[in-house]
Amino acid sequence: MLFPTLAARLASATLLATLTFAAAGAGTAAAANSNLHASINIVVTPASAAQIGPGASFTDTFLISDPDNEGTKDVTILMSYPATVQLQGVQFNRAGPWVDSAMPNGIEAKLGDIGSHGDSVAMKATFIALPGYSAGSPLQAQLESSWHDVSSSGNHHNISSAPLLAGAAQLSMAAGASTGVVNVAVAGFTPGEFVTFWYNLPDGSAAPLYVRNGQLTTDKVFRNGSADASGNRDVANETGLYADANGRINTNFATTGLTPGAYSIVAHGMADGVDSVVLFNV
Repeated sequence: MLFPTLAARLASATLLATLTFAAAGAGTAAAANSNLHASINIVVTPASAAQIGPGASFTDTFLISDPDNEGTKDVTILMSYPATVQLQGVQFNRAGPWVDSAMPNGIEAKLGDIGSHGDSVAMKATFIALPGYSAGSPLQAQLESSWHDVSSSGNHHNISSAPLLAGAAQLSMAAGASTGVVNVAVAGFTPGEFVTFWYNLPDGSAAPLYVRNGQLTTDKVFRNGSADASGNRDVANETGLYADANGRINTNFATTGLTPGAYSIVAHGMADGVDSVVLFNV
């Protein structure tokens, strides 16, 4: 079903109370900015391309949050998607957000304010694959996000990509988790492709991973021993790694501080939408 009117707020629509991030499903598009205390995360749960062909519908969930616990306001998401799919409808998990405008192969959603300390907005978008779609092919969307800090008047903007249909995940079980370090050695990416990471927790939630000195970490920033010219000691960690000439990624993740349970790390190729999943227990 298409939007009743472009100006109509869809805030009355409700998502399921619990959003589950499957091991082969979630993708992360982290908003990057030179101001470390002004960013948002977008975690995407796409449908599997293996189950979709022309004429079939599928639903993706976009979870938008503020990872820096600073609070953001006037959050806007402009989503552009390929012409081989058509948007059928959008739902939000709370009152306030709405679809402000629609255009060929895109929408602009006004999300309002996203608070600190775990606040988030979930946007659920349903698409139908058109005759031009090649069955089983991964699809990418472009996300342009903009927002203000609660504590300042500066405007922030970021462009990222996210999977709408993800390729079949490659599963592997990591060895050595009992030693406190998980080896994430995965293949199948395009040589030189940028690969991002997130991990799924035992409670079904998902969170982004970052990279420092070639190793995965849950920390978005690290603390420098000495301040820069502006007095800032916080330095941003990287948001991903590049696949080598054979399309491989080989890195480690320290499990120190994780509660006992079953986890998975997802490596997502940003060019082809290929996912590799590493399962491990703590």
